[in-house]
Amino acid sequence: MSTICCCGCCTVQVMTNLIAGISTVYKSSVWVNFMIKHPDDVLIPYFHEYRGWYIALVSIPLIMGLVNFITASLLVQGCRLRNYRLILPWLVWSYVSIFLLTIGILIICTITIIAEEELFSGLCILAVGIIFLGVQIYCVFMVKKFVHILKRDAAVDFNENCRL
Repeated sequence: MSTICCCGCCTVQVMTNLIAGISTVYKSSVWVNFMIKHPDDVLIPYFHEYRGWYIALVSIPLIMGLVNFITASLLVQGCRLRNYRLILPWLVWSYVSIFLLTIGILIICTITIIAEEELFSGLCILAVGIIFLGVQIYCVFMVKKFVHILKRDAAVDFNENCRL
């Protein structure tokens, strides 16, 4: 078996995903609960006309946080047991979340630049988003490399067991 891991990136990324997942789930569930139980206290413009849409939009991070927490937990267990099959759900979810975050960043930048006519703010959002996506993509490549190493080690172990 190989002793190579994800250069420490896996541990940092996983712990960040776990904490972010818990935090997102908590904040979103509190916010959805507040919107449902105390709708008159919500001061968001047009909330009362589009109450269902606002609750749905706040529920999206709640669902994403839950999926993020579950897949990060599987990633921790997969790294601990050196089982690449437990790591694959995190990789698939990371591809999906990178795609969704890219779309979200582009939409927010477009709205900020065109509708609010804030060029500097839109470019700052774009720069921070590109940095965040770059770090996320780097972590995905490191975990993918780790999965390939685990697959190679599993194939070597299988071939050695077949010769016996």
